[in-house]
Amino acid sequence: GREDDAVRAVQAALRMQEALASLSKGKGGVKFSVRIGINTGAVVAGNIGSPRRMDYTVIGDAVNVAQRLESIAKPGQILIGGATYEKVKGHFLLSEIGRQRVKGKDKEVVVYEVLG
Repeated sequence: GREDDAVRAVQAALRMQEALASLSKGKGGVKFSVRIGINTGAVVAGNIGSPRRMDYTVIGDAVNVAQRLESIAKPGQILIGGATYEKVKGHFLLSEIGRQRVKGKDKEVVVYEVLG
């Protein structure tokens, strides 16, 4: 990975939210939103599966926490974990949500919201 991976991930999330807002204003007026969870940590990446069905994916605890952050986010919200916060603070407007219990973790996770 690169040193700015976390910053680039948050920038991508913000651009996704902007693009969705722009689409919602377009023809047809279809409104939808997404929830985004971002976490930073070691993962295993590669072709994972069986000979009948193989997918390039990532697995690991960091991925599980990102998915849990996404699941507790409100529509239109971007949530990040503490490790991501440490890498992106000073680059974005962030607000501490606080400690949250997430499924599959014994310890609570400190969660932050990306405001812009």
